[in-house]
Amino acid sequence: MATGVKEGSIIEGIMAMYIAMIFADPDDGENMQKVKSNISNLRKQTILQESISPRIGIKRLFPKDDPLGYDIASGNSSINPNMSNGQPYFIQQRGDNPADYIQVGLEVYLKPAEVYPGFGDEYAKYVEQKRDYGKLAKKVDNLLASRGSVLFRRLIIAKKKFLLNKKTDVIRYNVLADGVTGEQADGNIKADIMVTIFANGQELVKDQINISVKSDSSTVANLGVIKGMEAMYSVISPRGKTAAKAETLLANIRGAKREAKLQYVSALFELLSDSLVNSNDPKFTDRAFNFIEEAIFGDDMAQVVDVKSSGSKIKEMQPGQFAAYRKYGDKGKPIKLIAKKMSGDIRIMPKGETNSNNFIFKFRFKKRNYKDGSGQYVDKIMIETGKLTYAK
Repeated sequence: MATGVKEGSIIEGIMAMYIAMIFADPDDGENMQKVKSNISNLRKQTILQESISPRIGIKRLFPKDDPLGYDIASGNSSINPNMSNGQPYFIQQRGDNPADYIQVGLEVYLKPAEVYPGFGDEYAKYVEQKRDYGKLAKKVDNLLASRGSVLFRRLIIAKKKFLLNKKTDVIRYNVLADGVTGEQADGNIKADIMVTIFANGQELVKDQINISVKSDSSTVANLGVIKGMEAMYSVISPRGKTAAKAETLLANIRGAKREAKLQYVSALFELLSDSLVNSNDPKFTDRAFNFIEEAIFGDDMAQVVDVKSSGSKIKEMQPGQFAAYRKYGDKGKPIKLIAKKMSGDIRIMPKGETNSNNFIFKFRFKKRNYKDGSGQYVDKIMIETGKLTYAK
């Protein structure tokens, strides 16, 4: 098996299992040890598949494939015509409301080379040793303990919509984590996990939940130097003589090779950096916000969930909350943005902010030394979010 394990990819699969377990559990995951045990069993059952298109996969329909220790009932179309006679369903009920009948579909497809220690036989070896790969044990505990998170609230709201509506409903929750297909999707799609909901035979398109999964990471784009330059250019949108110089350097970069190319790249980087920091363009704030919103949430407006290995919380970025911050800030007025140049990055932050750690996002750049020792060139540009982007 090739090396190159990514804990973030493993967490993607585990989070999909967690979401499925919350939907299946009549007590909404209150017994965390039971949920943890069910997730562990699913991880052991996940099968490595080596083929032309290698994937790791598990496909389950609950409670048909596993009742998970919860109460179930046999389908009876006389209770609700959308029920399939004889098929098992979870029974869930709130107070004196009529009971609902639930099924949960789970599909997880990831790359074996990235996730093999977290699933299947390899993971079973860790279970025997009463431990887990890397920092996964702490991350799983933090995920299970985050019952006040935006993600958890969204899952419970989705359930209560039917449990409290005074009707007998038949619900199918489908949870899909597909790290292989997602990378091949057209457009700026950020969702790693998609939750679709079918209620009484109808898909509720507006209720779909899209989730982008991270693991101890603030990076939303890891760009090559050319794409990084283009990203900076789109935010800066230089004018006049600066724009002409930038266009010339871009043309030189496309035509140059080796050392000359590196020198043109560094020259353009310095030009854009200075233009960004010294910009008085009144449209800069809107361009910067539009850029980072697309970089974080994508075309599918996916909620970002970053599972941490320290502390006891997960961190989240949610499109609606970020839009509200952009519009109202902390004092009821729209945020105005400026750029601040640091030794290793350029930070986009609210105007008037004096604490350099309070930024929206930053262009972080990695430099390498020229072979002849004559200086450094820009090798890579990363887009990283700051703490002001996270939901509180």
